[in-house]
Amino acid sequence: MSSSKLARVSKQHEKTWCDLHRRLISVPFSFEDVFTEPVYEFIKNKSIALSTSIGYMVPCLLTTTAFVTGLNGTTVSSSTDHRTTLNLYSVVVGPPTTGKSQAMKECAMDPLIAVRDNNDLGDFVLERCTTSALVKCVSDQKRGVVVSPEVYDVLNRMLKNEEENGSGEVQMLCELFSGERTSYKYATEKTRNIGENVPFAIIGCTQVPFAARLICRMDQGHGLLDRFLFWFPMCLRPSPHETEAAKGVLNRIPVKSFTDVFLEMYSLHLGKKEYSFTQAARKVIQSIETEFITELNEAITEGIPSPKSKRTDLVKRLAVSLHVFTHIISDLVEGRKPRSPSKEVTLDTVKKSLLVLDYCESQKQMVIEFIGTLTSESVVPEKMQPTLEEIMIGVLMFPGPVVTKRSFKQSAGRKIRGIVDSEFLTALERLEKDGCGVIKKLRASVNARRETVVFVKLEELPGEIALVSRDEYRKKFQLPIHKAISEATKIQLQEKQLLPSS
Repeated sequence: MSSSKLARVSKQHEKTWCDLHRRLISVPFSFEDVFTEPVYEFIKNKSIALSTSIGYMVPCLLTTTAFVTGLNGTTVSSSTDHRTTLNLYSVVVGPPTTGKSQAMKECAMDPLIAVRDNNDLGDFVLERCTTSALVKCVSDQKRGVVVSPEVYDVLNRMLKNEEENGSGEVQMLCELFSGERTSYKYATEKTRNIGENVPFAIIGCTQVPFAARLICRMDQGHGLLDRFLFWFPMCLRPSPHETEAAKGVLNRIPVKSFTDVFLEMYSLHLGKKEYSFTQAARKVIQSIETEFITELNEAITEGIPSPKSKRTDLVKRLAVSLHVFTHIISDLVEGRKPRSPSKEVTLDTVKKSLLVLDYCESQKQMVIEFIGTLTSESVVPEKMQPTLEEIMIGVLMFPGPVVTKRSFKQSAGRKIRGIVDSEFLTALERLEKDGCGVIKKLRASVNARRETVVFVKLEELPGEIALVSRDEYRKKFQLPIHKAISEATKIQLQEKQLLPSS
């Protein structure tokens, strides 16, 4: 990795990180869309009672669920005979004093220690460790989990060792994620063997500047970054009054802590199980895998860098975690003894896992794009992030009557050129609501894999819109359509009478 790139990240002004964080937490998402109402209300009230955020708790809960479910060899499969682990790597990111530590203690550290001690499983919980200590633990205990309130220290040490000495830390983390059988030999120790599909997880917290440094170090094309879920949730602290009110609500619910949930979860997975998917859910997972394989083959034949993605694995693992956690806690909240979850995960759960994954990946992509914009070698003033209003103005002042994400990325102002799809779509939806144009989703051909989001502007802006000068808007509107907008797109718009025939 270029040391100057990491140095530029390290030298950014504190306000730059604050503004980037504001932009990251503005990505539209609600955990209410992921859980049933009773489960969501319980997690929400629990987070308020602990003076933390539901956005900090859910990543810890899902990652801990994946690990505890897989402790005795439970795996997940789709349409093929291939079985894989449930291993997840999650890094929760937020400013200091916003409640990350109490969320991790309640949803990861305390439950894992209770599961370990109540079942005499050996010491597999690691808070701070060297690479050799981690390998020794996983090799001896046949399982391992890194739970760290400041995971930057652990991961940065490993990544730095890899860069300086080529000591294999990146390969080790990739292999543990994938459940590959492997062995490690150190000069002062015996060979350490790690079996296939060994349960392993990383659950950690850090702050935005340190998360950016980790992403910078991981983004080297070896695939490690694709295996990590980085979460930048909304993290507003509740008031003391809200905290007391939430405690009152929780007093009426049978479940007292998440430790109870995970003890029940472990008891329901004492033997090896295999989770699979309903036929409808399998079709969605297959379509994700097919899309990736098509892109990979095209990259190989065209001689361009091939895509790297663990999207299929992450969707399956998140879906199983949501399935198991929701099932068990739903019973407990209702005062029932939990039954064993169904071995088939439904389409609805897979769709919810995709919501979660898209949320994490869009935020991670924002950070990657931001790092790519850094050019200064020294300490710099605050670097402002694009706002929704600036993106809307950029769309309105874009040359021609039609805008797509591809054309916008090529020719919009430098500050707003690096936005991600969710930000672009949010701006278009606001403009459509304000009567400035219409959104259309088109396919370049019948067999095209993806839809192209097209915004067709109106020739005249509504009277109440004051974002831009009307004269300047008319001049921009009358310019030719951008060269990045394909002929197929133009023809479809003409057929729909959204553009005049040429």
